Amino acid sequence: MKTQPSRLSSPTELLVVGNDSLEMLQGFTRSKGDLLDALEHAAVALPYKTMHGAFAPERFVQSIDALNQVALQNRGVSGRKNIVWMGHGGPNLFLSTVTLSEKSLEVLRRYVHSTTNMLVDARISLFVIYPGISVHGSVVPFGARQATMDIRDDPFAGDVNFGLFANETGGKLFYNHNDLKEAIRESKEWGSKYYTLTYQPKSVAQDGKFRRVRVALRNPDLHVVTKAGYYAPDANPSIDPQQQQMMQLAEATQSSIPFDALGVSLSGVVRHPDSRTVEFTVELKSRNLTFEARDNRTGVARLIVAAASLDQSASILASRSERVTLVSHSLNPADLPEVVSRFPLVVPVPRKTRRVRVTIQLNNEGARIGSAELDRRMIDAAPETETPPPQLQPRPVGENSLLNQ
Repeated sequence: MKTQPSRLSSPTELLVVGNDSLEMLQGFTRSKGDLLDALEHAAVALPYKTMHGAFAPERFVQSIDALNQVALQNRGVSGRKNIVWMGHGGPNLFLSTVTLSEKSLEVLRRYVHSTTNMLVDARISLFVIYPGISVHGSVVPFGARQATMDIRDDPFAGDVNFGLFANETGGKLFYNHNDLKEAIRESKEWGSKYYTLTYQPKSVAQDGKFRRVRVALRNPDLHVVTKAGYYAPDANPSIDPQQQQMMQLAEATQSSIPFDALGVSLSGVVRHPDSRTVEFTVELKSRNLTFEARDNRTGVARLIVAAASLDQSASILASRSERVTLVSHSLNPADLPEVVSRFPLVVPVPRKTRRVRVTIQLNNEGARIGSAELDRRMIDAAPETETPPPQLQPRPVGENSLLNQ
């Protein structure tokens, strides 16, 4: 970034996928200074999920969630967009080594398909830069199981990895060298030089199956990189609850309408100038909150929490989203306390922030949403403290995993 001109050639935003959340540290800007400032103030964290293989399924889903949210954010933004993903992305899911129910496989397949469609529809290409990866011999963009099946039916029919998302969106995977500057430059160059080709099939069966597209050039010395294809429309589409919840939450986060179905309130506001963040406690009342039975004694309520720093036009300057699981020792609403949960939340606050909005959706049913806000005056009046050092917070492994549904 330091080698770039002060005014970038194209708007750029900075996001971080953390242990428990996806954070937008800086929204779209052409100012190199704004991006470097956001990076300088990024809070550090211990990457404990990368230290233990038991977190792999959770990281896998979390990474696809991140692609889904970026696609949602950019669905109404014109022009081509490029995701330059630093790191190897979500862990590979080797379906030949895991045991999943048919329901879980269908949920996974539907979510991967819908995420791919959203990326393509938003004109987003994925470039993955992972300098630590070492590949010997020819690079096969598909997993071992794809090698023995007809991949024209569905590129994601076998093992699922981030290289597939790069292929399906017309991006590229960078490997076998540590020149980050060159990889970023090449990603930028590939993403800025392109043609938009369209065609109208004479007849398309609306079966939702994958349709491979091949672009041939007259000059055999030229090489073309394209999206591998698309998923055809489905005459009887099933509603993807995961995607629907994300869309509802994204719209509610930018809305000026209050949502009071969950009784959300914010307290204990503290500013951290060194990381340019605000920390507060989210209080969730038991009103309209239901718990699903987990066993004979306890129940769980799964929440999707989104917080965003908004400017005066309600544009998102920075954001954070994560999943929270509440455990109750009673399924009777009458036995629940008035405030059923308190948990801390830290949100980046760029200079142009006018308000911070927190939106929570009850994942068990997907229809109940609660929200609360802090305006700029409340944030500026809050006491200052240094950003606390990162700490490990044990959570049930895989509790929120899509693969456990």
